[in-house]
Amino acid sequence: MIASGAQANEVEASLRRVLGAYEAPRAVVMVSYTSLTVSYVAEDSAEAITAVEAVRRWDPGYHRLVAAAELAEAITRGEVTLTEAEKRLAEAGASPYPYPRWLGFAAPALLSMAVTVMFGGRWYDALATLGIGLAVQPALERIDRSELSAFFRVAVGVSATTVAVVLLVAVGVPIQGGLVLTGSLLRFLPGAVLVAGMRDFLDGALASGTTRLVEVVLLGAAVAISAGLVLTGGRQLDVHLTITAAGPEVYPLPVLACAGAVAVLFYACQLGVPAGGLAPAALLGCVAVLVTRGIGGGTTDIDPLAGTLLAALVIGATGQALAQRSTKPAALWLVPAILPLLPAPATLIPLLAETESAREALRGQALGTAFCIGVGVAVGSIAVESWSRYRRDAARRIARLRRARTE
Repeated sequence: MIASGAQANEVEASLRRVLGAYEAPRAVVMVSYTSLTVSYVAEDSAEAITAVEAVRRWDPGYHRLVAAAELAEAITRGEVTLTEAEKRLAEAGASPYPYPRWLGFAAPALLSMAVTVMFGGRWYDALATLGIGLAVQPALERIDRSELSAFFRVAVGVSATTVAVVLLVAVGVPIQGGLVLTGSLLRFLPGAVLVAGMRDFLDGALASGTTRLVEVVLLGAAVAISAGLVLTGGRQLDVHLTITAAGPEVYPLPVLACAGAVAVLFYACQLGVPAGGLAPAALLGCVAVLVTRGIGGGTTDIDPLAGTLLAALVIGATGQALAQRSTKPAALWLVPAILPLLPAPATLIPLLAETESAREALRGQALGTAFCIGVGVAVGSIAVESWSRYRRDAARRIARLRRARTE
């Protein structure tokens, strides 16, 4: 579950339920981003047993996450013996991607194309973004299978993508180079790590939260440095590009909302979200665009940071409610739905600014936007979880009072 993208609180809660089902409810559980530790002292013999499982590679695949969560629920209901659980756990780890191979290949490019439209790009800008995504995908898939760390995988992917944009502009293809670059780079931003890290941090899992947030900074630096170096070389070809999220087209708000929903849909497909979770995730992405771009046909004036925070709160609360209703991990909806909120961070790669004042402004905006996204999603999720816990506790107290009166 950790390796597949689950939050620390979800992993700990699932594991405690499993331990309770196998008659070890007093075992001590410690979850971090890199390992999981369980310590148990047998009541009859006082024998101490400690098991440590290291996480050596992180590969967000929500089909595996769902399979592991479903196994934990089955164990909790007493439907799976320990021997059967070991077999089913191996099967969950090898759970296949739920969609056709071609969709997994094309999903990153398709989400980048939809994002370019959401930024106001013309149809040929969107097609250029799609073509670049499809062209670099074979190399990216091969790199993902290598032993390189996430930092270097992102750096190589960003470099290849930026080189493709620079070459198209250099040969005279009539595209908005900066806009195509922004849409193409959005897929590399660490949105999943940001959501999980801030939730862990606010939930009290400081070790896991701090580690994830440090990774956000490192991956953001990989994007900035790689793109910056390539664009510096591109100036030798008389290609001067800057990151931008303001395209030449002014689309109506419904078009922007649909583009955001399509981008979230393909992002969810890329992550392996099961078919039943695609529509709610896309709808949340649509809502995020409506809030951040202004409700009511764009007539409502909403401060960008306030709109981002409000949209993140809605995503966090709704995603957690869906998770509790379906008994599936909240990440299935929380992570894909924040994609429309990332345009601001995509424009916030300070190393690509032309002047020092612009660099400082972008740096401050980047921190503010990332903070609003992470805190908003985490607070919305925790609020719904706390309210549900309060209702359960209140229902138990009422039931006890009724029994006492009856007796």
